[in-house]
Amino acid sequence: MRSTAAILLSLIIATVPGPAPAQNLDFAEGLRARVVREIRIPIAAHGQVTVDFHGEQSAGCEAIGLCTTSGTATWNPGTQGSLVVVEYSDRGQRWLEGSLAFDQRIATEGVGRTGPLTVSTVGRLLPAGQTSTCSDARVNGFFDVRTDPVSASVLDIRLAGPGSSAPATDLIGTRCAGPLQADIAPLLPVKRIESAALLAGRTALDMSATRPFAVKGLAGTLHSSLTLELGTPTLLGAAQLAKEQRRVSRAFGPQRTVAIEYEVERVSGEVLVDYVGRAEHSECASLDSCGTRGTLRVAPTTTTGKAYLSASGPSDLPRHRLRAALGLARGRVPDSVLANGVAWWSDGIGTVAQAGLQGGERCNDTAPLRADEIALTPSRTHVSATYYTSNPSFDQLQTRCAGPSVVGLEVPPLASARVPLRRLAASRVQVRLRSGRTFTANGYAISTRPSLTLVLKRKRIIDSAEPIRDGTL
Repeated sequence: MRSTAAILLSLIIATVPGPAPAQNLDFAEGLRARVVREIRIPIAAHGQVTVDFHGEQSAGCEAIGLCTTSGTATWNPGTQGSLVVVEYSDRGQRWLEGSLAFDQRIATEGVGRTGPLTVSTVGRLLPAGQTSTCSDARVNGFFDVRTDPVSASVLDIRLAGPGSSAPATDLIGTRCAGPLQADIAPLLPVKRIESAALLAGRTALDMSATRPFAVKGLAGTLHSSLTLELGTPTLLGAAQLAKEQRRVSRAFGPQRTVAIEYEVERVSGEVLVDYVGRAEHSECASLDSCGTRGTLRVAPTTTTGKAYLSASGPSDLPRHRLRAALGLARGRVPDSVLANGVAWWSDGIGTVAQAGLQGGERCNDTAPLRADEIALTPSRTHVSATYYTSNPSFDQLQTRCAGPSVVGLEVPPLASARVPLRRLAASRVQVRLRSGRTFTANGYAISTRPSLTLVLKRKRIIDSAEPIRDGTL
């Protein structure tokens, strides 16, 4: 499952006339790009990635509270996956961009394909000499890594998104203490493959490596025995992709879309997340979380980003009906109109700070937030703004300390607000998210106290029914 932002943009772009843009482009850039061809390659995966770690004084374990901690986290990708490569043209230049994904874990009565799985076993040495152990396992319900464009002739295959802030799938994160994805991402192999080899297929990529590391409070070694076998590729040209798009369009009928494009002027404030390990929960002993308590301070911060609010409906629907769904006009909104939106950012993204108490021992750590988003869901009279800090692939609440996880769970938002719909049509919009939630997740009782502010500046209104000239609206 892609992020809300990616899903929304795919829906918006799909209604714009012309060939579909490359997958990882934003809305405005996508209107200018043109797909040349798409290469779909099945993958067979063998091996795994293991991270052995321990508290290290020279790395500052005393300041965090991890000196008595040691453990292992292992990520197994399963057996099957796919690599989808798009070659596209943008402003006269051609680029390759890829998406590496492994299948979800599917099983029926113990039989079926297996997908990405992370298993963690972490020990905490007690003063009396015994060891208290946290054992956890997390199914990566979805694994998807997008690559940055390099050129039209080569593609870099990686297991972690480029840059520590990229919204990549978390390979090693669980509810136990341990290193972060950002700590090990630079250690993971990156394999460069030429387009000719992609088109030929039937080749193996050796992703093996053994690399030591020392990060904030921890030291250890990353071991990778992973090999990716590329199968026979399927090549789709622009004409075939356009035919696929027309087939999808016919299923929904001719559509038109009106969208408001914004710039994210500012995101500021914080959400305090109080948590307590539930002593009565069956996982309490295995997670070493009985009586664990603490607070996470989630503070997203940015002055750049993008936001869209869109309404789609049948092509014969009067334009003012779609505009009414976005607060741009008055009038009734038909049930056939689908309206949604999102604000997202990836620069200056803030921090999550944890102050926890586990078995009488304190653990305090701060980690960077990754790319983030606030969902904007219009109704007839209001827009609901919700902040989750998580998607099925990575968990924004994670630090190097043990604690709760909301990754992949259907949990309430950490912060929310309801705003009159017509306010979103203004040239400048301020949304204050002040409503918190109390809920349980993965053996923890969680309560949130939000004080977030989102400020949007309207950039333009897009109507996909307008003619496209020179690749732009």
